[in-house]
This record gives sequence, C-alpha cells and structure tokens, in this order.
Amino acid sequence: MAGRLTRRAMLAATALAACGRRRAPRYSGWLFIASGGERGIAVGDLAEFRRVTTIALPQIPQQILRAGAKVFATCPDAHLICEIDPARFTVAGRTGLSGRIVCCGVATNGAVLVVATDGPAALQIIDVASDAASRRIAKTIALPHPPIAMDISDDMAAVSTAGDSVVRVSLTSGRILGSTELGLLGGIVRFGQKGKSILAGAADQNQIVSLDAATGALLARLPLAFVPTHFCFSADGGQMSLREPATIPLSLLARTRVR
Repeated sequence: MAGRLTRRAMLAATALAACGRRRAPRYSGWLFIASGGERGIAVGDLAEFRRVTTIALPQIPQQILRAGAKVFATCPDAHLICEIDPARFTVAGRTGLSGRIVCCGVATNGAVLVVATDGPAALQIIDVASDAASRRIAKTIALPHPPIAMDISDDMAAVSTAGDSVVRVSLTSGRILGSTELGLLGGIVRFGQKGKSILAGAADQNQIVSLDAATGALLARLPLAFVPTHFCFSADGGQMSLREPATIPLSLLARTRVR
C-alpha cells in the first residue's frame, strides 16, 4: 500500500542515520566583535552561534585584546582603553591616554598593554595586573615620529613610523634601541623567526623589508604583486602568507566561557 512504513524501512533508515557524520562538539565560549561601525562591542554565543547582547562604549572601538583573563577595547577618538567584564558584559574600567590611539598590543606575559599614540607620538605602557580602580600608565616612551603600526616580541616593540623608519624600543628599560630608515613609507610590521627578525610592509610600494631585530640592520627587500597590509604566520612561525587591504574594518576576539 502506498505510504505504508514497514519495519524493514524503519530499520534501514536507522542504519543510515547511524552511518552519517556526527556533529562536532559545540565550542563553549564568547565572541567579542568590534565592527568599526557602532559604538559598542557585539557579543556572540559560539555554542549557539547567535548574537546575545551589545556592550555600549563611548566611541567606536578599533581593537579588542585579551591580557590574561581580562578583555580590553581601544577607543581611539575618545583616547580611552576600556576594560570589559567578560562575565557580566559590562565596562569594568576606563584608562585615559594623552594622545589618539593608533594601535595597541599585549606584552607576552599578559601583564601590560603597550599603546602607540599620536599627538604626542609615544608608547604608553599600562599595567593591567592591578585592578581597574587603581590602574595607571606605568611608563611613557617618546617616539621620534608618529606611529603607524606596531608589534611586540618578548621585551621589545617594533614601531613603524611616519618618518619612513622602524623604531625598536626596549619595554623593560623604556629606551629606544635604534631606528632603521626604510627608504619608503612603512606600514604593517611584524616580528618573525621567534623575535629574531622584523618584517615591515611598505604602505606605498609592493615590497616587504626584513630587518635584524637585535641590530636593526636591513637584511633584504622582497618585491610583491600588491601592497601588503596583513601578515599571517603558520602555527610554528615557519611560513607567512599575505593579504591585500581589507574592505571592512573588523576586530574579533574569542574567549572561552567561564563556568
């Protein structure tokens, strides 16, 4: 009879279902998103893959960073670093800076934020090991030119500046170790070879320049087919891939959920 479901058909359907691919376990965590288009941080539930709330901020955020168990967002136009409480989805504290924030990084021990600012051109180091109420700027290091980009390795910061140079700064002593003229307008900068070299992408030419991190000596120039704006390293740091300019500013941070 048409439409009749026999016992044999039911057993066959059960067997086929058992042979199907099992779903991967859900990732229990939160995704914090700064889209560059709203005054807030969107929070997504990765287990359900849905937006759950928005954390309001005084200005549009640019970067989201994790330092240990803490989450921070930069608001360049407000000259603010905002600490986000990842458990309550609220702003836990604010740190004002003298100068507009260009970029920010986390030191390898997760105890400090290193903020590159313009007007004045400087690196401002914030101790984030203390609680939000007593947080302060621990050190300010003046830069010879306004910063464009920055990367951090161990106790050193490499800063690409508007003076067509890469400046190496000791975060421990607060001294400028040296400055290397690139002969071009610098852009993205990253440490390579586990901190032994510095790779600087030109902002106005199809080129990458490599430097010795210890001495600042120029090692090589690599021509490209496009202007590099993003460097992506493999997990072991042995390979690097390049990306062309992105069309939509986006900052993402995934954090494991605290149970």
